[in-house]
Amino acid sequence: MEIHAREKADVIIFDIEGEIRRSDVSDVTLHQLVKDQLDGGKRNILLNFKNVEFIDSFGVGEILAS
Repeated sequence: MEIHAREKADVIIFDIEGEIRRSDVSDVTLHQLVKDQLDGGKRNILLNFKNVEFIDSFGVGEILAS
């Protein structure tokens, strides 16, 4: 999974690519990226799943936790 952040107007957009699954070992999780934006006062956050090929139950939990 790769996550790229961009800002358009007052919206933070996370473009997510690949698969969101338990086997992904990453230093930064989607949950942490969203939390960092919320902690910084950003409230308009969009998760773009256009290029996501697969989401397992762990991935669904990660999205809900975000």
